[in-house]
This record gives sequence, C-alpha cells and structure tokens, in this order.
Amino acid sequence: MGRFKLGSTVINLFAKDSIRFDDSMENNAPTVMGTPFAHALGLETEASETETDS
Repeated sequence: MGRFKLGSTVINLFAKDSIRFDDSMENNAPTVMGTPFAHALGLETEASETETDS
C-alpha cells in the first residue's frame, strides 16, 4: 500500500457571488475528502425560472 505524504494543492476558481463558503470552514483546518466546503448560489432561482418559462 502506498501513501502520499507530500500533500497537494488545489486551486478552485469561481465567478463572483456564485458560491457561499460553508460555515464549517476554518483557517488552517485540515480538509477531508468528500466534505463540502462551499455551496452554489442561484441554482434554485435558475431552476424555478426555467420551469415557469416552459
């Protein structure tokens, strides 16, 4: 079994005002794979507008 000990860097880019960071995010806290760190904004509005247009 192998282990990756060096860590990795992930850069996420989002459009302005398109996400809200999760309240559980803290500076220098470790992240766990699968744990959400942000939530998309505006998706509910776009979905409801599409339904009313049809």
